[in-house]
Amino acid sequence: MATCTPVSLREPATRTRCALRFPALLLIGIGFLAAFLASNKLADPDLWWHLRIAARALTTGHLPHRDFLSFSVRGHAWTDTEWLSELFFYGAWRAGGLAGLQALMTASLVALELGIVGLAWQRARNIKAAAAAGAGALLLATVSFGPRTIIFGYLCTIGLLALLERYRRQRHAPLWLLPLLFALWVNLHGSWALGLALLALFTISGWRAGVWGWLHADAWTPRQRRELLLATLGSCLALLLNPYGLHMLLYPFWVSLREMVAINHVQEWRTINFHLLRGKLLLLLLLGLFLLTLIRRRAWRVSDLLWAGFALYCGLTYERFLVLTAIVVTPMLAERLDFFPPYRPQLDRPWLNLALALGLTGWLVVVFPSSRRLHAEIQAHFPQGAAAYLVRHPIPRVLNAYDWGGYLDWQTPGYRDFIDSRADVFVQTGVFQDYLNAIVLRRLNPVLAKYRIQAVLFPQNSPVILYLERDPDWKMAYRGRLSALLVRRRIVRVAATRGSQ
Repeated sequence: MATCTPVSLREPATRTRCALRFPALLLIGIGFLAAFLASNKLADPDLWWHLRIAARALTTGHLPHRDFLSFSVRGHAWTDTEWLSELFFYGAWRAGGLAGLQALMTASLVALELGIVGLAWQRARNIKAAAAAGAGALLLATVSFGPRTIIFGYLCTIGLLALLERYRRQRHAPLWLLPLLFALWVNLHGSWALGLALLALFTISGWRAGVWGWLHADAWTPRQRRELLLATLGSCLALLLNPYGLHMLLYPFWVSLREMVAINHVQEWRTINFHLLRGKLLLLLLLGLFLLTLIRRRAWRVSDLLWAGFALYCGLTYERFLVLTAIVVTPMLAERLDFFPPYRPQLDRPWLNLALALGLTGWLVVVFPSSRRLHAEIQAHFPQGAAAYLVRHPIPRVLNAYDWGGYLDWQTPGYRDFIDSRADVFVQTGVFQDYLNAIVLRRLNPVLAKYRIQAVLFPQNSPVILYLERDPDWKMAYRGRLSALLVRRRIVRVAATRGSQ
């Protein structure tokens, strides 16, 4: 880090010599790379309904227990498992609009990447090995780059693993922090269940000592067993400190058992595709870890094997959990990169480091998206013009594109969507399946009749628009570069307008 060393009073130039050391420069570089990759990631469909829910909660003083955003499932029971994260995003919006959201997103993603590198350094004690492993993890973590509430859950995961690694190395650590961590985590995101699984696997891994070829385990002492069991029990009880009680804890498991329709059609819930770049990177990471294990002849701890197996199952099964894989596996990889030469301060060039850091800072300022660029990014992904049209001409029942529902909720006062990216509540009620049938024209007309649809809003070249614009019962009300809005002639008669979006 930046250091100041006293200098003899005989030196006339200065009384102190300030320098930036190489480890700090490495961390700055990795952090700025993460910040650069976070640009152009603000257009996430979940962001908008998060903002809408947080705004309503602050206005009414109550969290939602039933759906109020849609007309298709209005009043259906729904649990907001991410309410605290939503308040952070809404606070950023109130503070700086899109720029505030971009700043919060960038800061959280930089903290995530530096946390991964920190875990790697804690394990390897080699900043170069930690940085090299962390760079690979950064490429995997981009799957969740964006204004995602799960990032706060991953930051909690890093805190959990750092504390457990300290306990493993030193045989003592402030485990009383774990219940506090889980009390916060359960209100930030439903990924607390992953953390609880990691904690349980860590506790089990030291229940008995043994050596099984290249696998070994050190047994916990009776005192350590009590400490870990009490910490685990305390963490479980701390999960009840949430506004929904026991239902908050059961909801993620209940939803996961009923969401196969969404899992099969939402990209982030799909299995990793090894034909794409991200899949190839994961395969390369695993191959490198395997080869290093063979070459370096390092034994595996039972805890590492259990953690790696769990994280790989999650990441390979659901693409969105590749970040968990990166968090867990990166320290193990860094530990096996011990052939990297250690940092030697005598070879450092502090002022060159400082110049490079200042250059990176200037570069980050230049590439940080301006307000105009952020608005252009949103306009390129969401139907801004169509939303403005609906403000002027309210239509109660619009069949909208899945990714646009939350945006329309946020931009159009009084608007109630047909569907948005909260897949859970729509899967449970069958609306998600009806939507899928409609967009592929399998049962479009029955779905329109079932929900008494008065208008449809989709990308202008979508099958629904191309099909209905040839139907004399439908009229083009709005067409922009991105979207098209068709209305039923016998319900709403409006003059067609053109817009920029």
